[in-house]
Amino acid sequence: YSVDELSPDIQRKLMIHGLSQVLGDAAAGRDGEEASEAIQRRWETLKGGEWAAKRAAAPKLSKAELERRLAGLEDDERQAIIDALAKVGINL
Repeated sequence: YSVDELSPDIQRKLMIHGLSQVLGDAAAGRDGEEASEAIQRRWETLKGGEWAAKRAAAPKLSKAELERRLAGLEDDERQAIIDALAKVGINL
């Protein structure tokens, strides 16, 4: 299918419908000001020529850094954390 085969009026209606869907998706699950801010962020992404926003990588914590932080805890606190991590498959 090619939108070039459609009249300019139909192309515009499709564009408006698509924009409504994209902005609505940005607001999904949010209310009030949070929804408005999500819509604005999505609009800015589109205005910037990007289809999808680039997301920052999640913060990472190295095993060495985790062990360093754990070393500063009392023995019972440290062991409780090590045990909890082991329950979810993270073994130190």
